[in-house]
This record gives sequence, C-alpha cells and structure tokens, in this order.
Amino acid sequence: MMISRIFEPVLMILCVLLVTLGGCAGTPPSKFYMLEPISHGPAPPGTATLDQAVSIGLGPVRLPDYLDRPQIVTRTDQNTVQLAEFDRWAEPLSSNVSRTLAENLVLLLQNDSVVPYPWPGSVDVTYQVVVDVYRFDGILGEKVLLEAQWSVLGKKGKGVLRLKRSTFVESAGGASFGALVSAQSRTLENLSREIASALQGLTREGAQE
Repeated sequence: MMISRIFEPVLMILCVLLVTLGGCAGTPPSKFYMLEPISHGPAPPGTATLDQAVSIGLGPVRLPDYLDRPQIVTRTDQNTVQLAEFDRWAEPLSSNVSRTLAENLVLLLQNDSVVPYPWPGSVDVTYQVVVDVYRFDGILGEKVLLEAQWSVLGKKGKGVLRLKRSTFVESAGGASFGALVSAQSRTLENLSREIASALQGLTREGAQE
C-alpha cells in the first residue's frame, strides 16, 4: 500500500508527459516562405540598360501593420483576414519585399547601383524610390492583390518627379500557400517593371536637357 502511494506522483507525471507528447506529435510542422525575385540570367524582354553613373536609392518601403507579421495573411472576404499559424514568412515581410524589389530593379535596369534605405550619407543617389504598400494579400486558390503608391524623388529626396498608385491582380494558380507566394512574387515583378520604366524615362529626359 505504501509503495503504491509513493509511485502515485510519478505515475501522474508520466501521464501528463505522455499527453503532452501526444499533443505535440499531432501538431503539423511550420513551413517558411520567401518571395522570389526575377530569375537571374539573360535580361528579361523589355529591359533597357540604365547608365551605371545613375544610382537608385530604394526606400523606405512601408507595409501596413496587419501584413508585417510572421504569419502569412490571407482574406476570407473583403473585410476579414486570416493568419496562417503554420505557414510563415522566413524573415520580416517588409525586408523581403524591399530586397525583392531591389533585385528586380538591378536586373531590369542592368544597373548594380541600387542601394537600399537607409543608405550611407556618403552615397549620392540620383533618384529615390519610395513605396507605400496598402494591400498585399490574397485568397487561397483564387487570386492575390498588390496595391501600392510609389514615387520617384530627385537628388537628396527633393522634388516628386513621378507619383503613381498601382494595382496588380494575379491568379493564385493553386490552393497552396506556395502558389500564393509565387503569385505575390509576380505582382512585385509587375510593380518593379513600372518603376523601372519610370526611371528609364526620367534618365532619357535628363539626357535631353
């Protein structure tokens, strides 16, 4: 009788551990995702080289708070969002978006002088590109939407040379989070192309002055 009482606490602890381990075994592993820049290799169609003497300062790139979190955000309807507990960004989304845009511009402009914000005071950028993202989410298995306002400023951030609000919609191409993130990467490519085109136009105008 005395022995059974001694072992009762031990048995209770073992039972709790078994229940806990059983719950952990049933939890799916988290998956982590990254946005994809345009593939490196031959320049994409429509690419025009930007003079290497022209430097581009990219940033700040700002995202709303509801998006800048570890969980991937999707919509279930117009006014309802859902956080994916086990499908997450591998790094802060604002950093991932900014770097993806920078890599895209390097390839589209064939210019290595794209520096992320904040850049050193010793760097004298020719143009500054500021991006404010308003929406960057989607519905699983349906579509993704990117809505952003972007502007091109002159040297030292003086003077708005271009200002535009852009909206891009892409088919999700599948019901998985991987397909959703790939579609989001395509919307960033479309935004990058618009920005690159504006920078090329400004450079041509400057050359004619």
